[in-house]
Amino acid sequence: CVGVGTGVYSQPAAAQPLIAITGGHISSFVNGVDLLNRTDSTVIGMTIYKEATSVVNWNGIQEGTGCEWNRFIGNRVANSGVGVSTSSGITSTGTWSVMSSNIMDTLTTGIYLVAGGTGNRATGNLIRNCTNKITDSSSYSVTEGNTYSPSAIGVGDFLLPYQAALRGVNAAGTGTNLLISSDIDASSNKQVKI
Repeated sequence: CVGVGTGVYSQPAAAQPLIAITGGHISSFVNGVDLLNRTDSTVIGMTIYKEATSVVNWNGIQEGTGCEWNRFIGNRVANSGVGVSTSSGITSTGTWSVMSSNIMDTLTTGIYLVAGGTGNRATGNLIRNCTNKITDSSSYSVTEGNTYSPSAIGVGDFLLPYQAALRGVNAAGTGTNLLISSDIDASSNKQVKI
């Protein structure tokens, strides 16, 4: 789906399970994948881009209310545009969903867990060149083990090897509360847990 408003739009009136969206490419103006009232569904291995000329607020994957137990795994979501609008890789108001091993690139927000969502897990994602890495306004969600490149990191997250310099950060990814050792071998391919 290239040059479309929304690539995949699935919003039944009442909760319905088992939709699988796998291994495709979407380049859209409004949303890549837009789900409402979907349960036990998957979005896996998708490449989703914001259209270069889009000037509306955009979500790569939007999981709305009524969604639960969904899995968003191994997707690449990127903003290829230069518009003046905001963009988010995954925006979730869902419940008990998993966002893992995704790559979020050059977005306003990598992952946005919206108030009203509950118990979601955003772990093991690579979030590159995003103004806001993860915004978590949900309840009881877990956001850990994510890798940020370049830029600030949060407690429980990882640095890429070339970022392993003396830095001070707090849980919000700014400030000077936590120092990382300056003797880390930047040439190694190992991640550094803080």
